[in-house]
Amino acid sequence: MFAKDLHLLWKMLARKMSEDVKINSNRYSLIYVPNGFIIPGGRFTELYYWDTYWIVNGLLTCDMVETAKGVLKNMLYLVETLGHVPNGTRVYYEKRSQPPMLTMMMESYFNLTNDLEFLKENIELLDKEINFWVHNRSAEVLKNGVFYKVYRYVAYDPPGPRPEAYKEDILSSKLENTESQRRERYCAVKSAAEAGWDFSSRWFIFQGQNRGNLSNIETHNIIPIDLNALLHKNFLLLSKWYNILGNTRKYRHYKVLADELLLAIEELLWNEEEGIWLDYDIMNNIQRNFYYVSNFVPLWTGSYTFDKQYLTYRVIDYMNKFRLDKYVGGAPCSIEFSGEQWDFPNAWPPSQAFLIQGLDRLGTLEAKDLALHFADIWVHSNYRTYKQVGVMFEKYDSTRIGGTGDGGEYGIQQGFGWTNGIILEFLHQWGSELRAYNTKRRFKEWIPLSEKNAQG
Repeated sequence: MFAKDLHLLWKMLARKMSEDVKINSNRYSLIYVPNGFIIPGGRFTELYYWDTYWIVNGLLTCDMVETAKGVLKNMLYLVETLGHVPNGTRVYYEKRSQPPMLTMMMESYFNLTNDLEFLKENIELLDKEINFWVHNRSAEVLKNGVFYKVYRYVAYDPPGPRPEAYKEDILSSKLENTESQRRERYCAVKSAAEAGWDFSSRWFIFQGQNRGNLSNIETHNIIPIDLNALLHKNFLLLSKWYNILGNTRKYRHYKVLADELLLAIEELLWNEEEGIWLDYDIMNNIQRNFYYVSNFVPLWTGSYTFDKQYLTYRVIDYMNKFRLDKYVGGAPCSIEFSGEQWDFPNAWPPSQAFLIQGLDRLGTLEAKDLALHFADIWVHSNYRTYKQVGVMFEKYDSTRIGGTGDGGEYGIQQGFGWTNGIILEFLHQWGSELRAYNTKRRFKEWIPLSEKNAQG
């Protein structure tokens, strides 16, 4: 019944733009798209970029293939008309984007349908979307005499505060003394919105630490591990598809980009002592050795060369270090209580998907068992909340079963597109293995790698 109820929610979240938005675009703040689409819900009444990845997956899980294809066509239309997928379909979102998930949307659709003709028709638009990131979001970082090309979120244009949060941005910039400082502050705030993590201590730099508040936000001076892992997967997919389509030049181009970025990820963002990937601070030229659930994203993208069993034990050691088993409402974004919504105690659906599916894709018995454990927790918490209040939420409280998330610039939002899509994916993958009423699966106390080595 839970899955059936979620399936019925798509109709409530479905929208279609009037042709007048296209004909008289100067009268609207909306950016036109030709096909029907699914909104997140609550205050979010337009199409959003990275939300749509999990919405598309949810639609495909529900056998709504033509609807999913129409949504995918909307995203491709945006690339064709704007040169990239914007943050959302409002004119004030046009110059910034969100985590690059379009190629992965095509992967989900193609893997289910094997629609080679659709891929062939649109691969140049996927190429165009990724070129936006390669040419506008890259940075070079020097380490041990070698320059590595990596990627960051940086949204200077248009100048000034976010139109959708004008008052908040004006207030947060009041401590800046010069126009140049205000410009940097506005860029950092808009870049955090582009990252999808708006806002979090993850973007704060104060004396080299993740302390402070929005006056210490430096998003564009941080190399995020999740963005680089996602782009690595984008490069791999485009290389694979160009090879299938017989375009040797583009195949080699993206193969080189993938190989170079993977090397940069392992040399710059992997921390051997911690056994995990970390963001990088280019202001202080140091790794940011703080727990964020985004540290696990390379598991989801397959952005590593390590032996899988070795990596399993390193990741389990890291999870045990922060006692992720104790959170009954999902893995928290961070362990920092900043009052921002992408910090403790909030647990967000996309972060759970990256962690849980990443563990599952690692493929070892231990990792797959952990994936099921955390999927159990997440579905249970979502289900309990749904049974109590009859709605799905944007985010949840990691410390409580059925607790909703809070903090940040706006209140609790319900709907909710990506939440529904991810739960439907989990139900489809694990089905009867999940326990909706009573999650008592024991988080196994795996022997740390250091102890295993000592035991020989």
